[in-house]
Amino acid sequence: MRDTRVLHIINSLDRGGAESNLARLCAEGAACGVANTVLTLQRGGALRESVAQHARVVAATNVFDVRRALSRRSSAAPDLVVGWMYAGSVAASAVASRRLPVVWCLRHVPSDVASESRTTRASLRCMRRWCGPASRRRPSLVVVNSPAGQAAHESLGLHARYQVIANGVDVDRFAPDAQRRRSARRALELGDDDVALLHVARAHPHKGHRFLLDAAMRVMHSAPTAKLVLVGAGVDSLEHPIFAVAANRVRRFGDRDDLETFYAAADALVSPSLTESFPTVVIEAMSCGVPCVVTDVGASAEIVGDSGVVIEPGSVDALEGALARMVAATGAAREELGRAARRRVIEHYTLAQMAAAFAGAYRSLLAEA
Repeated sequence: MRDTRVLHIINSLDRGGAESNLARLCAEGAACGVANTVLTLQRGGALRESVAQHARVVAATNVFDVRRALSRRSSAAPDLVVGWMYAGSVAASAVASRRLPVVWCLRHVPSDVASESRTTRASLRCMRRWCGPASRRRPSLVVVNSPAGQAAHESLGLHARYQVIANGVDVDRFAPDAQRRRSARRALELGDDDVALLHVARAHPHKGHRFLLDAAMRVMHSAPTAKLVLVGAGVDSLEHPIFAVAANRVRRFGDRDDLETFYAAADALVSPSLTESFPTVVIEAMSCGVPCVVTDVGASAEIVGDSGVVIEPGSVDALEGALARMVAATGAAREELGRAARRRVIEHYTLAQMAAAFAGAYRSLLAEA
């Protein structure tokens, strides 16, 4: 039996949650009997090389390039098409013939549509129309990574058949490593008694940087061992009094592809987001044995369970209290939470589980076609 041929359409392969999960899915393709082609609507991207190691990658400069990728005359003509996020999903439904099942893969919770980009808002308007029962562009399936994601999109009028497939992480790549921890902490100039609080996210209001910086400055005032490490595109441009008042206790790094190093150095990961669907950085950190402080958005509380701390979003007071508890805890207590965190990931959120779920969804759709 030949592999299932899947064409993925995505806006770009820049580093992001959806893009990273597509890259991981492609890496598992051969093991799941899936041959992947990835068509990007923009050229380049930080993840392009890693994706190209496991899938055919092509860039579309116009609609004709997309249609050529879908041609029946092509030896790699797909069995189904998967659109990732909003522009990718619109492109998938717009160009796929009626014979091909179309999947929309939406890894986001658009809680405030007005704050989304103009492209996203326009895409959502198209998708709402195409979810009508008589529309020939209606998707065969919408895949989300949390029940919150499904509820959010249904509330926007995207009524379709849904399936929840959680994000997955490579538990061999993201694993506790004592030697890496020692070298990483030396590189970040962290002392043995320092408690490193790590935040990994691009600079965006949704990610809660303002709340984190306010809370961290309060904690640092009373806890001299607390240090803050920020990783993500745009964090170097953030403005806040903490960068002057506690400049020697805050480390800032831009977009990085060596996150294992930062997880190894961390004593806790903080995810203070105002909206999320399923934050991949949380399961990456947990897989490395790092306990997490998360806001109760999307699937975050379910992911962490009793292996970390869950607080309400948008509250500096709640975040300050959670960070203070993590800093005041003994190293042994944090390590026990970290072991529980890794067990949860191995049980529920492995890359193999995610890839098998996608492959099963593809096979079910093709069996129905």
